[in-house]
Order: sequence, then C-alpha cells, then structure tokens
Amino acid sequence: MPTARGWLAVTVVNDLLYAIAGSPYVMGSSLPTNEQYVPFGFGTPAPSNGTSSPEIKLVSPENQTYHSASIPLEFSSNEPLSRMFYSLDNEGVTEVSGNTTITGLLLGPHNLTIYATNEAGNAGVSQTVCFAIEEAEPVSPVVLVAAVSIAVVVAAGLLVYFKKSRHSKMTDKTE
Repeated sequence: MPTARGWLAVTVVNDLLYAIAGSPYVMGSSLPTNEQYVPFGFGTPAPSNGTSSPEIKLVSPENQTYHSASIPLEFSSNEPLSRMFYSLDNEGVTEVSGNTTITGLLLGPHNLTIYATNEAGNAGVSQTVCFAIEEAEPVSPVVLVAAVSIAVVVAAGLLVYFKKSRHSKMTDKTE
C-alpha cells in the first residue's frame, strides 16, 4: 500500500483490491485516499477489447454541508456502465442502477465514492467526496417578522373588504 494506514475499508472489484480511506493513527482523522492494489504476480487484467477503464465523475453530493437527510447521488461516465456501486463512510458497497437519492443520512460528516464497471468489465472509481449533514437552518427572525406582518396586513384588508361588502348589502336592502 503506498499510503500507510490502518482502520481502512477494503473491497474487491474484478479481482483487484481497493484500499479505501483509513487513518494513519488511532483516533486520527480519516484519509480521503483510495488506492488500487494488484497482488504481486497477478499480472494485468484480461484484454478489454480495446477499451479502457471508465472515467467516473461524481456530480452530487459535493464537498459541502447539506441540511437534509436525503441527498441526490448523481454521477456520469465517459462510456456505458454495466454495474455501479457506491461506498458511504467506508461501510461496504451498495449497488445502484444509476442516479438515485440516498436517504436516511445521519447528522455529521460523511464520505462517498462511486465504483463502476463498463461493458467490457473494466473497473473505474470516482474521486471521494466529503460532505456533512447538519440540522436545518433556523428561520431568521427577520423572515418570521416579515411573514407575520404580511399575514396581519392581509387579514386586515380582508376584514375591511368584508365589512364594506356587508355594509353595501345592508344599504341596498334599506333603499
């Protein structure tokens, strides 16, 4: 492994090992490192009919903070894909059939990587994205005051309208 670390996740895709994330020391911060390992003497993968590994581009989520427990998972490739997986927080892989929504995310930091194979069986890996889920931002007091003020003005306007309407009906009956 080029990057020395422990507490990492490992997965196998097309007989190749991938070392995912980990930490250089106990209770250390997680490394956003994904490395492919070809065992000594394994050789090279079988010919792929002239095609190369797919380039996977992770579009969403982005390296930012979200205020929802559901976020879109969107990615693209430079060629058709036959199998697609994502790894969330180095907790194994989940197969998907394309772009989807990840639901039930817990508050706190997360990392996500896409793994995919093309129709020739070549594996590709996206960059790892680190993002966070936080509670929804509280409503600003200014927005709250503005909303209440608008509601009061609308209610007062409706009250005046109905009083005038009722008054004009009463004067029509007396004439």
